[in-house]
Amino acid sequence: MSDTSLYEEIQNASQPSTSLVDHIGLVKRVALHLKARLPNFMELEELIQVGMIGLIEADKSFDASKGVDFEIFAKN
Repeated sequence: MSDTSLYEEIQNASQPSTSLVDHIGLVKRVALHLKARLPNFMELEELIQVGMIGLIEADKSFDASKGVDFEIFAKN
């Protein structure tokens, strides 16, 4: 799925998922953790952008009936 179609899908969604809003801080924490381990040319903002896409994808495939917490699922 291209970034453009992903953006359009999010814009056309009738109601944003609460798990996305509730877990935006998770993206920044993971990005900061990774930034310390990556070369200097990697920008924090880029890591956050990629992390947001990952969070959206995790939200799409998350199944609460499996008994796993969303934060743990999204990190993996």
